[in-house]
Amino acid sequence: MFYTGQQLNSPTRTSSPIDIYRNGGSSSHHIGGGNFLFADGSVRFMASSIDFRLYCYLGDRADDNSVSIPD
Repeated sequence: MFYTGQQLNSPTRTSSPIDIYRNGGSSSHHIGGGNFLFADGSVRFMASSIDFRLYCYLGDRADDNSVSIPD
């Protein structure tokens, strides 16, 4: 589980390991983004420059926002 309210590859903000809202963002050693596994079984690379609103929408299936991921 990770928190999409923090931008992809953001630095850790606190030293508390249980502070998910500040430390729970996704990160990767890949330069410029990271690989994500989707519920349909596909794996896609997302750039760190992804629109932040779209990134947040991807993290919450209950927000009633419909998104499509560009190829």
